[in-house]
Order: sequence, then structure tokens, then C-alpha cells
Amino acid sequence: MSTRIAIVTTHPIQYNAPLFKLLAQQEGVAVKVFYTWGKSVLENKFDPGFGKKVTWDIPLLEGYEYEFLENVAASPGSNHHRGIDNPAIISRILDYQPTILLIFGWNFKSHLKCLRYFKNKIPIFFRGDSTLLNEKPGLKTIIRRLLLRWVYRHIDYALYAGQNNRLYFLKHGLRDNQLIFAPHAVDVNRFMQPAEEYNQKAAAWKTSLGIKQDEITLLYAGKLEPVKNPLYLLQLADELKGWPVKLIIVGNGPTAPDLINKNNGIIFPLPDTRTCAAFIKELATDSNKLAEMKKAAVALIQDFSFNHIIRAFINKVNEIKRD
Repeated sequence: MSTRIAIVTTHPIQYNAPLFKLLAQQEGVAVKVFYTWGKSVLENKFDPGFGKKVTWDIPLLEGYEYEFLENVAASPGSNHHRGIDNPAIISRILDYQPTILLIFGWNFKSHLKCLRYFKNKIPIFFRGDSTLLNEKPGLKTIIRRLLLRWVYRHIDYALYAGQNNRLYFLKHGLRDNQLIFAPHAVDVNRFMQPAEEYNQKAAAWKTSLGIKQDEITLLYAGKLEPVKNPLYLLQLADELKGWPVKLIIVGNGPTAPDLINKNNGIIFPLPDTRTCAAFIKELATDSNKLAEMKKAAVALIQDFSFNHIIRAFINKVNEIKRD
């Protein structure tokens, strides 16, 4: 009997599409993704974090079965609970006859509806990357803790992205044997091969930016928003003035004006920038250590891959089937 996996998520994104494609290629596995935002997401790809419309450079809907569900929300979107409202979601999933359900995020009307309906019917896997890092003490946090404990009683297993995410799930009632390490990943091979071609492009880019080839270059690429704290990099840059180190920031978002206008001032003080700066200075003067770190990073990133996530997920699915 094949494993039929129904995946519930809001919209196609570059982090997950290759994962779904790879999952669908596994022997004895059938996959169908139910996109809950609706087809309108294809027409308006505005990302509130970037503050602009985005277009990805890889195909997001190839290699796996999918369906865009009708979303009747008055204001469709993934930024509020009622923005995802699919009246037919349960019936459409039942028609697929899944043996496993994987849900990305709970704080949407339809996603929570799925958690409640399929509890104790089929194994439910959950993917979310929340942490306790930004929690503030108070009554609101206590109430939220109770709510989250109730929510997570509806899932059987959680795919956690890292240690802080793991601690979050444990805090809200899950046990260690319910947690599966599945770090956020990128297509490692796509970014590393062909190596010589990418090395040449990187060298040309540095030259175009006026950066010397022997200067260490730190790259931040992502949303420029407070929760990611890119302003910390400006403080670090202050610590590194006069050293053969350059910082490149690529992205957009609400903190972009501060990054542009503050001229490398200390904007968002965090502890221990001096230790970080001292470490980078050491790399700038020790090419052997820099080369060793590069090798170590290449080895480490192999576990932060789609293949690692698939192995961890399928191993647990097979364990369930054996039981």
C-alpha cells in the first residue's frame, strides 16, 4: 500500500517547492499539495516582509500534484487568521484519501479546521518555526501558552527547524519522541555546482562593487525587518573599520531606510559584537583558518538539505507504517 501524503500550506514558495518535488519522487509515496490562499496568490505576489512584489527564479509548481482551493476570505492573506478560509478543504482532502497529513502553520482558519477534523483519524505532521525568543512575560503570554498547548494536542509529530524551535514545541506540550529534526534548507547543489562558474561570478561581482579579491566579504541576503535584526550588522561594521572586510546587504523591508540613512552608526546595540569582530579579524589575517572554515561549512551544510528533510520525514512515516 502506497503512502498518500496530503500537504496543506498557504502558497507556493521557493523553500518548499523543491521539497515537495523530491518527496513525490520517493518510491511508494504519492503527494498532493493543497494551496489554501487560492489562485489569486499567483496574480499578486506581494510580500509584506519585503514590501514589494516578488518573482522567483525557479519553477514552483513542477514535479508534484497540487490544487488551489477556493478561498472565500474577505481579505485573503497569510497575515491574519481569517485570511485563509476554504469551505471545501475537508472534502477535497478526503477525496484524495491520504494516509498522512502535513500542515504548515496553524494560525489560519482552514488550517486549524484541518487539525481538529483529522485528529486521531490519520497521523498529522506539523511544520512551524516559532520560537520563545521574543516572548514577553505577562498575562497575554500565559493565555497564549494555554492556547498553543491546546492547538498542539491535535498533532502527532512536529518537524523542528533548530534548537530554539524544538524548545518552543517542548514548552507547549510535545514530547521529544514527537519531534523530528528537519532544518530549513536550500538546494545545496544548485548553489555549489558548477563551483568554478560560481567562483568566477563571485569574483566579477566583487570587482564591480570595488571589493578586492583578497578581502573577506560578508553577505546578508533576506528581509530587512526588525525580527531579523540586520541593523546589528552596521554595529559589527563599525567594529571592523580599517580591516580588509566588506559587508554586502541584499534585500528589502521596513528597516531598509535605516540601513541606508544611518551611515554605519550603532543603531541596534547587541552584546558581544567585539568578540564577533575579533573573530572576523582573525580570519582576515589567517588564510589557512579561513580555508579550513570553508571546508567545515561545506560539510555542515550537507545536513541542511532537502534530502535530509526527506530522509527524516520518510523514516518516521515508515516507522508509523511498521507499528
